[in-house]
Amino acid sequence: MHDTDPRKCEKSLLEKSSSNNSDRKNLPKCVSSRAHHYYVNQALAMRDYFPFLSYIFYLNFPIQLADAIKILAQDNISTQSRARNEGGIPPIVELLEFPDLKVQRAVAGALRTLSFENHENKNQIVECNALPALTLLLCSEDVTIQKEAVSVLEHVINLSPRNIKMALEAGALQPVITLLREIKNFLVSEIWELLQKKLAATKKSCTYPLATKYCVAKTLEMLERKINGRVLSHLLYLMCAADRSIKRRIALALARLCSPEDQESIFIKNRGLHILLDLLESWNLELRQLASEALYKLADKAGSLFPIYLGKEFVNNPTLSDVTFLIEGKPFHAHKIWLLRASDAFQEFFDSGYMEREAQDIEISDIRWEVFELMMRYIYTGSVIVTLYVAHDLLKAAHEYRLDVLKHLCECTIKQNIQVDNFFLTYESSEACNSMVLRDACIVFVLGEFDNLVALPGFLHLLNRMTPEMRDYFIRELSRPIQA
Repeated sequence: MHDTDPRKCEKSLLEKSSSNNSDRKNLPKCVSSRAHHYYVNQALAMRDYFPFLSYIFYLNFPIQLADAIKILAQDNISTQSRARNEGGIPPIVELLEFPDLKVQRAVAGALRTLSFENHENKNQIVECNALPALTLLLCSEDVTIQKEAVSVLEHVINLSPRNIKMALEAGALQPVITLLREIKNFLVSEIWELLQKKLAATKKSCTYPLATKYCVAKTLEMLERKINGRVLSHLLYLMCAADRSIKRRIALALARLCSPEDQESIFIKNRGLHILLDLLESWNLELRQLASEALYKLADKAGSLFPIYLGKEFVNNPTLSDVTFLIEGKPFHAHKIWLLRASDAFQEFFDSGYMEREAQDIEISDIRWEVFELMMRYIYTGSVIVTLYVAHDLLKAAHEYRLDVLKHLCECTIKQNIQVDNFFLTYESSEACNSMVLRDACIVFVLGEFDNLVALPGFLHLLNRMTPEMRDYFIRELSRPIQA
């Protein structure tokens, strides 16, 4: 039998929490020191309700602690507020990301009780960034976890337009729609009606009808913005540690939702590509189809698919044109949407502080007409002939507007035509446009034509500038593995 003397229980717990390291080593690794500190203190604080609960909490938390909080806070505003005032909500929210389903079930239940008709608790739960984790729990295979997560969402968004907006930004709408279609549970229907009603009240000009293309597109757009930081780290953890079905779902979803800069981390370093390729060899035709679509999307994001162009008939065509550039006094008609698609540099251009951006015509004075026309022709057609006569100016324009393929075409033309009389210009272009291709070409040209260059005025000064770059060049080249 356990001793029910509170003082003995307290002494026993303190001795275990401070001197017995073996028990603490057995605690889950994802439980932070802040959570551990809270569990111990709360176990002591709750001895007034159950004299020997503290000892049980310490040996069996976090499930028992979450269950105890759920029981004690049920219809008890004082206990709900006490949990918040003593710093209990942040460590409980942390445990939403615990990989064990029993812990998720217990913690979601505790948050449901703490958030019931307690506005301060609701707001703190949202401020602790619980919504992304709750959104993931909506997709859990455990029905009880789904219901608990829906209940918490219903509590925290009720009568709070701000919390509704944050829930929508966390991507909660689409999982709720999915649950509504698959489970048809009354509780899910309630949360769906609340979300839709509050969304309509918050943004009267926009409604989200069930299962429409617009709804799906907007939800995917919100999810794409949220797949980073803490959310991405948790998904990568699950993709490595969860069971096979969850790994597959996460890999398929990330192929569609991840940003290009995260692709290497997700699909190479964390073996997401391995999961998708395994699915492609599956006996299940539906899984193979899903894998092929995901890989196609991944290839499209990586830029390995053929790009789409409008065609030469739209070059300087006033039809549907919504922006006109003045180059050397001549008008050039263009289409903003196509320029924005070609490069984010145009977005910055249109959003910048240029006074003329509100005018019908935008004058650009630092570029020649033929260079601007060639750059636009490339944007609309993907094809352009780069001659040495315009290559340096076109390289500068391609660099300024971040048109990498056009920049590479210019680099190739200049590299193939380096001569003694244009060497200085080529090197200055490599520096101005941060072109490693031309810089390396200039280094090789200097070494091969040294006798012809050494007599030129200013060459020795330029050679001094190039020496550190030569050192980097040889270190890089000599460190390359020898091809068999």
